[in-house]
Amino acid sequence: MNKAQEKAINLLKEMKDICDANKIPFFLIGSYALRAFRSGSFESDACNLEVGMLYKDVIKFKNAVSCIDDERRCLESLYTNPQLKSHYFRYVDKETLYFPLKNNINIKEFGISINIIPFYSTKCEKKMSLEKLIYYSWIRNHAKGGKKNGLKNKIKRKSIKMVGRLVNGNSPNKMLKALEKLEENPPHFRILDLGTGTGAIALALASELSPICQKKHIQLDVIGVDLMPEVVKLAQSNAEKNQLKVQFLQSRWFENVEGQFDIIVSNPPYIDETDEHLSQGDVRFEPRSALVAGENGLADLRHLIECAPVHLKDNGYLLLEHGWKQGEEVRSIFWQNHWQGVATIRDYGDNERVTLGYWKR
Repeated sequence: MNKAQEKAINLLKEMKDICDANKIPFFLIGSYALRAFRSGSFESDACNLEVGMLYKDVIKFKNAVSCIDDERRCLESLYTNPQLKSHYFRYVDKETLYFPLKNNINIKEFGISINIIPFYSTKCEKKMSLEKLIYYSWIRNHAKGGKKNGLKNKIKRKSIKMVGRLVNGNSPNKMLKALEKLEENPPHFRILDLGTGTGAIALALASELSPICQKKHIQLDVIGVDLMPEVVKLAQSNAEKNQLKVQFLQSRWFENVEGQFDIIVSNPPYIDETDEHLSQGDVRFEPRSALVAGENGLADLRHLIECAPVHLKDNGYLLLEHGWKQGEEVRSIFWQNHWQGVATIRDYGDNERVTLGYWKR
C-alpha cells in the first residue's frame, strides 16, 4: 500500500471503532474495497473506500461523530460540501488533500475519506444474508419500481392538503368532495400523529376521513402517540366521547411505533427556552415539555425529520408544525436530510406554520 492507502485503511479502522462502540452495522461495497478484501491489495491508483449502511444507521453514525471532539475529522454530505455530486456521506481526514491524475491534469480533491452509501430498503430491516442485503438495497436504490398506484398518490396529495387545513382549523369540504369522487382506493391507509397531546389532530383526521374510507372500503388506521401516560389517557377519553376509532399509545416519538405510514404529522415542542412568551398568557399553565425544545426550538423538529424516513412508506409525507419564524430553518433541515417536495403552508395570519416533504425510496 502507498501512504494514501494506509491513511484510508487507518480511517476505516477509526470508523469501525466508532461503529462498534455504538452498535452500528456496516458492510464493504465498491470495487476497490471488495478487491482489497478479497486479494489483500489495492489497485495502484486507488485510495477511496466505500461502505454501506442503512439510512437509520447513518443517522446514528452522524450523531456519534458529532459527539467526538476531533478537529481532524468531519462527516460531509452534499449539503455541507457542494463538490459532492450524489447523496452519500464522507468520513473525512481533514489533514489530507488528494491529487489524482486525470487526463494528465492534477486536480485537487478534498481529503482522503471513507464514502458511506445510505440504503433505504425496508427489506434491510429483516434478518438476511449479507449477499441478499446488498442485493435488495441496490435494487431499491437504483432499479425503477413497478406500476405506481396513481390513485393512492391522489389520496395522499389530497390528504396532505387536508392535514394542512386541519392544523390551521379549516374544514376542507372541497378536498373531501374530490376524494369521494375517486373510483378506487388503496385497501389500507395509515396516519401517525406524534406528540398527540389531547388527540386533537388525530381525532380531526379520523372524523373527516372515516366516512369516506368506510364508503370506499378503505381500512383507515389513525394512531396518536405521546410521552406522558396521563395525556394518552386523556386522548383515549376524547376518542371515546367522540366515538372515533383512533389508537393512542405511550411512546417517546417513534420508540413504540410499529409498521410504516402514508402520512406522519406532528405539532412538536418548538419554542426556544429563552422565549419571553413562555411567561405570558395561557402557556404559563402548560407543561414546559410540551412547548420547549433545545437548539433554539429546533431539536425535536430535527429529530423527527431525521428519523421519520424508516417509518414512512414510499412517497410517504411528513408534516410538521413549527414557529412562525422557523420556516426557513425547518426547510433547510428537510433538504439536508434529502427529503423531496419540501414546501411550507401558511396560516390565516399569513405566517409560515407547517412544513412538509415526502420521502422517495
